[in-house]
Amino acid sequence: MGLLLKVASMKKFMSFLKNIQKNASREFPEATLTVIKKVYGGKNFASPSPDITESIHDSHGNLVGQIAYTISPLKDRMYIFEIEIDPLFRRRGFGLASLVTLAKKHDLTMTVVHPISPALLFWETARKELVNKVPMTQSLSSSEMDKEKIRWSHFQPEIDKLEKAIVERFIRGEPYEQAVGRGVDE
Repeated sequence: MGLLLKVASMKKFMSFLKNIQKNASREFPEATLTVIKKVYGGKNFASPSPDITESIHDSHGNLVGQIAYTISPLKDRMYIFEIEIDPLFRRRGFGLASLVTLAKKHDLTMTVVHPISPALLFWETARKELVNKVPMTQSLSSSEMDKEKIRWSHFQPEIDKLEKAIVERFIRGEPYEQAVGRGVDE
């Protein structure tokens, strides 16, 4: 009985290794990313860093979706909030390709923030298929976000300065997108 269990476990392990090899060489469609919005503010998860939204385009320039993320003020991790792919382009690898492109662009470990139920299978697939391409941590739940922010709490004076600058922009009559679309010194 014990020998059969060991053989079955070995077969599972060998299958796992084959999948890693197969996925390490998987080709993804081209995905280019273009920043469409940056939002600064003290209420942002990684303030004083902005929340960033980028459009995702295929090799023909077609808009296939968008990705929203931020980079920790410590510049050691990227937090992914959302990947949204147009239904016409889903299940073609654009979500995974956008993660690979983002990883090359920023060279940071990725952490998914509060993934919603319909996306759980995508993130499970991403962790498996991108194991050798994109460093990823476990997901961060909403209840863990405040604990994570403690890592950069020493930036509070800069966060306060940013909030004051945004309020002053509002008082001067700047539109929302303009007032929150740049940092303190921009």
